[in-house]
Amino acid sequence: MDVDGLAPALVSTDTLVEVDNGQIISFPDRHRIYHTQTPQIFIYEKIMSAYEKFRENLNDQPFTDDLSLAHSAGLRCGLIEGSQMNFKITTESDWVLAEQLLKSGGLDFT
Repeated sequence: MDVDGLAPALVSTDTLVEVDNGQIISFPDRHRIYHTQTPQIFIYEKIMSAYEKFRENLNDQPFTDDLSLAHSAGLRCGLIEGSQMNFKITTESDWVLAEQLLKSGGLDFT
């Protein structure tokens, strides 16, 4: 795989719905949708060049992570297998779940 950056990702198992003005307009094929995760890795010079490209108007762009910025800058990006245990801690319920996993010693998938 000849890429400038990689991100772990999981194929979507949820039914996804696209909505416009509160109305369902489509059901995207979930087999083509992936949940990307962190950490994401890049060739240092390439990701720095990508950030430099958008430096003047970075906050005006719809980037949600390094991968979306890199892809918009034309970098060759790929995905590798992620893990459900590598979940993003953003909300209070995420913190509760993480604390429970830590207290329990985690989950064993072997």
